[in-house]
Formats: sequence, structure tokens, C-alpha cells
Amino acid sequence: MFRSDHVDVLNNSTYSNVLNPAETGRGELSLNEASDVHVLNNIFYSAKGQNPVDLNPNSPCDCELTANVYFNGANKPDGLKGAKALFTDPRYLKIDMERPLMVDLRIAANSPAVGSGVQTIGSALDFTGKARPENGWDRGAYQQ
Repeated sequence: MFRSDHVDVLNNSTYSNVLNPAETGRGELSLNEASDVHVLNNIFYSAKGQNPVDLNPNSPCDCELTANVYFNGANKPDGLKGAKALFTDPRYLKIDMERPLMVDLRIAANSPAVGSGVQTIGSALDFTGKARPENGWDRGAYQQ
């Protein structure tokens, strides 16, 4: 998000989006000069040495971060805490550090993301069209 206002980032799953060393420090999501941004129920699985979310300290962000999972990042800035934040492995079904495009971003049944999200204004359907139950939204793009 760069110079963006009134944005909702809901139920996304990421995996090692920043692999280029020249981009060191960038996040799976970057928030810079943004306002009225709501970041809820996402899984940010960053490449080793990178950041799950990049918050520019020189341009405050009016951002709500709620019920996100942050994993494998170089930092855990205070701004990422947010309500219901988890700093843990989301337990994707398949990851391959040698071939980062060969992943399965669905979560395992024992994932801490299962049923621990919050109901949002977003779609009540997951990425595949599966309904998200009222009593327990999963974090990320896929409902278990």
C-alpha cells in the first residue's frame, strides 16, 4: 500500500514474496503513507531475513492489523502486534524453499490459523468458494 486510503486486506496467504536480496527489508505487505487500512486474517510467511510486513517508520500508517499470522521474518516490530497476532508457523500443507512457486497454501488441520480469525466485512467464502462458518473463520485464503 503506497499512498493508499480506505483499503481492506482480508484473508490472504503469502509465501516468500521477497526473494531478491536487493529488496532486503521489504515485506510480504508494505504499508507506506497509507490511511484507513484494515489488515485482517492474513498469513504473512516471509522469506528468511525478510519482514512479514514493512511499516515505514518515517510515514505513519493509520492501519489496523488484526488476527494476522506472521512467520519467518527478520523483525517483529511493535506495530505488527495488533489484536490476536500470532508469530508462529501457519503450517501450510506444502512448502519448498528450493522451488518457492511449488507450494500449497492451504493450512493443515492442526494449524494455529484454523478457527482463530475474526469475522470480517469480506467475503464469507474462501479462495475456492468454501463457506467460512460464523463460529470460526480461518486466517488466510483457505478455510480448513
